Amino acid sequence: MTYFKRFIRLAATAIVLAGCGSPNGESEISALKKGFDNPPNEARVRVWWHWMNGNITKDGIKKDLEWMKSVGLGGVQHFDASLSTPTIVEKRLIYMDEGWKDAFAYAVKTADSLGLEMAVASAPGWSSTGGPWVTPQDAMKKLVWRTEIIDGGRHVSATLPAPFRTTGAFQNGAPAGRGTAGTGYEYYEDIATLAVKLPDTYKTMTELGVKVTSSGGRFSAGQLSDGDLSTGAVLPAEKGRPSWIMYEFPVKQTVRSVTMSGPAACVLEACDDGKSFKKVCDLRGGRTAQSTISIPPTEARFFRVCIPAPKPQPSLFGMGRPTPAAKGTMISELELNLISKVNQAEEKAAFSSTAKLSMSPTPACEGEVFPSADDVVDITACVDRDGNLKWDAPEGRWKIFRFGWSLTGKQNHPAPAEATGLEVDKLDPDAWTRYFHKYLDMYRDASRGLLGKRGIEYILTDSYEAEHQTWTPKMPEEFRARRGYDMLAWMPVLTGEIIGSPEQSDRFLWDWRMNIGDLYAANYDLLTTIAQKDYGMLGRYSESHEAGRAFMGDGMDAKRTAQVPMSAMWSSAPWLGRTPDGDYDRSVYIADCRESASVAHIYGQNIAAAESLTEWGGQSDDYQCCPENLKAVADLELASGINRFVIHESAHQPVDDKFPGLSLGGIGQWFHRHESWAGMAGAWTDYLARSSYMLQAGKNVADILYYYGEDNSICSEFGRSPKMPAGYEWDYCSPHALLNSISSKKGTLVSAGGTRYRVLLMDRNMDYVSVPVLRKIAELADDGTIICAALPKYAASLADDKDEFDALVSDIFKSGRKNVYTGMSISEVLDKEGIEPDVKFAEAGMRFLHRTLGDTEIYWINKPGKQHQSIECSFRTSGKKPQIWHADTGVIEEASYKSEGGRTTVTLDMVPDDAVFVVFNGKGETEQKLAGKEETTLLTLDGPWTVKFQKGHGAPEEACFRELMSYTESDVFGIKYFSGEATYHNTVKLDKPDGEIVLDLGSVKNMAEVYVNGKLCGCAWKEPFRVDVTSAVKTGENDISIKVANLWTNRLIGDEQPDCPQKVTFADVRNYRAGDALLPAGLLGPVKIICKK
Repeated sequence: MTYFKRFIRLAATAIVLAGCGSPNGESEISALKKGFDNPPNEARVRVWWHWMNGNITKDGIKKDLEWMKSVGLGGVQHFDASLSTPTIVEKRLIYMDEGWKDAFAYAVKTADSLGLEMAVASAPGWSSTGGPWVTPQDAMKKLVWRTEIIDGGRHVSATLPAPFRTTGAFQNGAPAGRGTAGTGYEYYEDIATLAVKLPDTYKTMTELGVKVTSSGGRFSAGQLSDGDLSTGAVLPAEKGRPSWIMYEFPVKQTVRSVTMSGPAACVLEACDDGKSFKKVCDLRGGRTAQSTISIPPTEARFFRVCIPAPKPQPSLFGMGRPTPAAKGTMISELELNLISKVNQAEEKAAFSSTAKLSMSPTPACEGEVFPSADDVVDITACVDRDGNLKWDAPEGRWKIFRFGWSLTGKQNHPAPAEATGLEVDKLDPDAWTRYFHKYLDMYRDASRGLLGKRGIEYILTDSYEAEHQTWTPKMPEEFRARRGYDMLAWMPVLTGEIIGSPEQSDRFLWDWRMNIGDLYAANYDLLTTIAQKDYGMLGRYSESHEAGRAFMGDGMDAKRTAQVPMSAMWSSAPWLGRTPDGDYDRSVYIADCRESASVAHIYGQNIAAAESLTEWGGQSDDYQCCPENLKAVADLELASGINRFVIHESAHQPVDDKFPGLSLGGIGQWFHRHESWAGMAGAWTDYLARSSYMLQAGKNVADILYYYGEDNSICSEFGRSPKMPAGYEWDYCSPHALLNSISSKKGTLVSAGGTRYRVLLMDRNMDYVSVPVLRKIAELADDGTIICAALPKYAASLADDKDEFDALVSDIFKSGRKNVYTGMSISEVLDKEGIEPDVKFAEAGMRFLHRTLGDTEIYWINKPGKQHQSIECSFRTSGKKPQIWHADTGVIEEASYKSEGGRTTVTLDMVPDDAVFVVFNGKGETEQKLAGKEETTLLTLDGPWTVKFQKGHGAPEEACFRELMSYTESDVFGIKYFSGEATYHNTVKLDKPDGEIVLDLGSVKNMAEVYVNGKLCGCAWKEPFRVDVTSAVKTGENDISIKVANLWTNRLIGDEQPDCPQKVTFADVRNYRAGDALLPAGLLGPVKIICKK
C-alpha cells in the first residue's frame, strides 16, 4: 500500500472513530462494524525488530517483513542490538557502514511498500540516547565536590584537594545501576567554590582525638571521614556474629547523624563504658554509594556500628548461580556527625531515586543554629583552575566547598561495540539537539532519504535505563528561571549541609529534584519538536520509568507530547512476586500501562501503546509462549488502558537453516517467522487488533481523576495497584496535567483531550504541596468539583509563601465546602454523591472499560480465570440495545437483557479467560430474552488419523495415529520430540442437519487451523478449541484436515538427548537440558462434530 493510500485510510478511520460518520455516509455503527471485521492499520499490532550484532541479510529482511504483513501486523520498530549474539552469517554487517546502510535502506523501502509503519529506536541498543559520537562535554554529568576546613582571620593561601575526575555514579565511586558505563573517561570542570562558616566549637574527628577500633581490618578517623570513596578498607566478616567499628571519644559527645559508605544495613549502638552497649537505631543505606542518615540525638563516649556478615548475592535477575558471600565489607566512609545533616541527603539530591522522600524529613534539633543563605560566601574568583585558593578569610572556621562536574560514564546498551558510546546529557537542550540531529541525519542517509512522512515515521525512546544525572552546564540559569530564586548559596545542601534550617534545606532539595525532572521532561518535549519540525516525522513513541523510579522525573511528563505514549508489560520475569493464585504480580507494569493510558486520555493522543508480552528467558521456559497462554496477559494490558500492542520481540532471522534462530539474548517472547506457530499468528493478531480498534473508538469514560502529587512517579507510588471501588474506572493525573490540561465545567472535570471525570481523588502523597497546585485546586473547588483529599500539611517549595499556603489550605479544606471531602474514603464520597458504579458485576474479579462514541456506548468486559460462567452485568446506561461482539472470532450476536432504573442488565455466557464487547446502539426494549441454543454431538472422530509432519523438523514424513495422543507418548524419537506443524487428516460421512455446525477439537497443544473440504474455516487458539464449519460441511463425505502447531520446547530438549540421531534446532541461547520435562503436544481431542440450534 502506498503512503497516500494508507494516509487516506487512516484519515477515514479517524473520522469514524471520532463519531462523525464516514466519508461515504455510513452510519456510525456500520462503520464500527466494518472496522471490527477488518481492523485498520491504526489498530494493528507492531513488533520490535531487533537486528542482532550484524547478523543481517536482505533475504532475511524480505522474508521477515513479508511474514509480518501476512499475519496482519501494522508496523515494525527497529533496534540494532547485541547481547553476545554469535555470528551466523557469512559476513557480519558493521553498524552504519556501507553494507549495513544498504541493508537498512532495503528494509525501509520494503516496509514502506508493504504499508508497514516504521520507527527506529533512539540509540543503538535499547537504552537510551547515546553513541560513540557523543563527546565528554555533551555526556551525562554528575555534581562532585571536595571540602577543606580552614581557620580564618588571615590571608589564606592553600591548595584545595584535587577534584574527582573519574566516571561513576557518586563522587569518585564506581559506576552503578543498570546498563554499562565507560570507566576510561576522566573529565572535570569547575562550577563554583563556596565558603560556609562553621560554629566556633567545630572540630574534626581527628581534632577531637577520636580513637577508632574494629573487630578486624585497619581504620582511622581521618580515612573514614575524608569524603574519598577510594580509600576504604575491608572489615572482615565475623563467623556467627556481626563485625564492628567503634568510635571512642575522650569525653561525651552528642551524635546527630551518620554518614556511611559500605553496608546496606547495620545497627548503631552507644554506651559510656565501652562495654554495656545499647541499640540506638538501625542504619539503612540508600541506593547511592554513600548515605547520610539522621538519628535520635545521642550523647555517649562510645559509639559502635555493628555490620552483619555479607550474604551470597543473587545472580542478575535471578539467572545462574548466586555470587558467593564476600569475606568482608568494604568501608570507605563512616562519620559520626556532631552537627545535624540532611537526612537521606544523597537521595534527596537526586544521586539515586527513592520513593516517598517526603516521609523522611530532616529533623529539627533544638538549640542548633545553622548558617543562612546570606552567610554563604562565593569565593569562586579566589580559586584558580589548579585549585589554588588565595582569600582574605574573615574570622572563624570555614568549610570550603569546591563544586564541579564529572561524568557518570553511562553508555548506550546493549549495542554492538562499534555502536557503543557515552549517553548524552539528558538535561541540556543543546547537547540533546546535537545528538538527535546527528542520529537522525545518520538514519536519513542510511534510509536513502526515506525518513519523515514515509519510511521511518517515528522515533522510539525505550524504558529509561541510563541512571541518574545531577548536573548540566545551564543548571543555575534553568533553576533561577523555573524556581524563581538563585541556587548558588544553597548548593552546600546538596552535600548534606544544612543551610537556614532543616525545613528550608529539605524544601530546596524538593525544588532541586523538581528542576531536574522539569529538564528531563522539557527535553522529551524537545524531541517531539525535533522529529516533527526538523525532520518531518510523525513524532515519537516514548516509554519512561517502566518500573520504579528510573530517573528524577514524572513519567507522565516524559510521555505528554509523545504521539504514542508507551509502557511495558512483562509476561514473566524472575524479579516479579507472585499473587495468591500463583500468577506473576505485574502491579508495577499495570501502573506503567495506566500511566500511558492516562496520558492518552488527558492530553488527547487517544492511543496508548505497550511493549507487550515480554518474557524473561533462561528459566527452562524459552519458546513456551503461544496465544493461549499469552491472552490473559494481553487482556491485562487492555484492562490497564492499552489499545496498541507492540510485541516484544521479533528478532531478525537472517537465514532459513537455523531455527528457531536468533533472539534478543534469550529474552522473548520469540515472535518471529521461525516461531513454530508463525504461520497461524494471524488469528492471534486479529484478536489484538479488534480489541485495540474498539478501545480506540470515541472517548474513554472514567469517573475518577487520581492526582498523585508532586515529586513522584506512578511506577513507584503505585508499585502495588491502588484499591479502587469496584465498577469505577479512573485515570492518573500528574501535577503538570492538573495545572495545564484539566479544567472544570460546572463541577465536571474536563481534560484537554476531552475526557470527563466526576471526582478528583487526592489521598496519597499530599503532605507536601506547592502553592501553584493549591491555587489550581482552589479554582476547581470554586467551580464545584467534587474533591476527595487528604489534608496538605507543608509547603513543598522554598519559593512558596507560607501565609498563602496556610490561607489556601484553610479556604479549600476547612471552610465547610460541601463538595470537598477530607477524612472519607473514595467509596464513601461516591456513595454520598450518588454516583453509581458504571458497571456492576455479580462475580468478583471482573474487569471492564467503557468508551463512548456518539450515540454508541462500548463496554469491554473481561473475566479472568478458567471457568465457564454465565454472568449478569448491570450497566449505567439504558434505552439502547446491547449486542455482544467477540473480538476473538469477529462474530456479533444478540444479547438477552433487561432495562430498569436507568440501568441495563445483560447476561453473558463466558468461556475461560474470556473478553467480549457489549455495544449499546439504537433503540432498545424494556426486556429481551433469547432462547438458549441446544448442543447435540453428531459424532466423535476417534481415528485412525493420518498425520503429516513438517519437513526438516526431524519427524517421519507421515504417521498413522490409531487414536489421538500427545506426540510425547510416541516411541519414535522424531515424533516424541517433534516441534512444528503437523496436519491431521480424516474423512467422515455426515447428514448435514439444520443449525450451526461446530468442530470441537477438545484439547489442542497449541494451535490449530481447521480445513473442511479444502476450505479454511478458522483457527482455534484458545479454550474452547472450536471452529464453526457450517459453511463448509456438506451431506455425504467430508474431508477434515486439522493443521496443528506445537511449541519449540520439545525439539530443543530432544536435541540435548545423548541418543539424538541428528540435531534439528539452532538457538543462540540454549537453556534446555536433556532431563527437562516435555510439553503435551499435538491434537489431543476428543474431536467432535456438534450441532447447535
